[in-house]
Amino acid sequence: MIDELIIKCLLEESSETEKLTLKNWLDRDAENQKYFEEMELIWKTSKKLGLQHLEDEDIAWKKFNMRVAETKPKQAKLLKLSWINVAACLIVMLTLSWFTYQQLKSPSQMVGQTLANTKIISLPDGSTVTLNKYTRINFPEKFTGEYRGVKLVAGEAFFSIKPDKDSPFVIQTENTSIRVVGTSFNVKCTDEKTEVTVETGVVEVTKKERSIELKPGEKVVVDDHYSSLQKQNVTDSFYNYYITKEFVANSTPLWRLVEVLNDTYDVKIIIKNERVKNLKLTTTFKDESLESIIDVITETFQLKATKENNLIILQ
Repeated sequence: MIDELIIKCLLEESSETEKLTLKNWLDRDAENQKYFEEMELIWKTSKKLGLQHLEDEDIAWKKFNMRVAETKPKQAKLLKLSWINVAACLIVMLTLSWFTYQQLKSPSQMVGQTLANTKIISLPDGSTVTLNKYTRINFPEKFTGEYRGVKLVAGEAFFSIKPDKDSPFVIQTENTSIRVVGTSFNVKCTDEKTEVTVETGVVEVTKKERSIELKPGEKVVVDDHYSSLQKQNVTDSFYNYYITKEFVANSTPLWRLVEVLNDTYDVKIIIKNERVKNLKLTTTFKDESLESIIDVITETFQLKATKENNLIILQ
């Protein structure tokens, strides 16, 4: 479908609706833009080559006319037509070759993707990945080679990796490489950083030449703006809320709970009163609505919640 839209665009035959569909597809992912540019390049190169052949043929045609005058006009016409056919065939062959190259380069890439939902997917080795909302992961249909490799393009995912000492599992994000053998851990990607939280096993996190080893109950935040990797202790279990459907607060500062609620419910909760930001809460919310959680917070800390569209102000 996408290849057809691109071809129509290059031929300048696409409708306004098709142009809009293609534009939305290009804006969605940098890899899509790269795919289009590669296809555009091979098209322009092929077209230029075809035109060059036609230009050379025109020169030869003029010389031919000067030598033979009016003799064998039909044969000359056929010769001219054959050059056009060759040029057209060449364009088609190069374009088809480019498509074949793309298929051979990544013959069996699979995509796991979510919108406003979560999803569990199974990988070829029996490992499982739980995708949080607005998450995309690329992986091969079958793992081959010295390691099992996937790419977390965007979003957040919890990995439960099947042990295989002969074939380590490697996850690539925009700025980080994560290497494990058999373990469970959470990876969250944003525009500027990657956060890795380990639940079981041992995880090696690498950014360029720097690496750090994480054990259960530890995490690291890999920031694009900083080269250092600092290990941190996990102070709450909010990292897996989208799996357990639970918010377990154990002497948790109110600001931290609010941070997670904003991310989970796509709202913006503001603590207007600075003195209550660090007040601590100990409770468990099990698959409850945002309204119920807000009620508990306001009753516990004697606060007032004011709602304005998608904004909730605590004061």
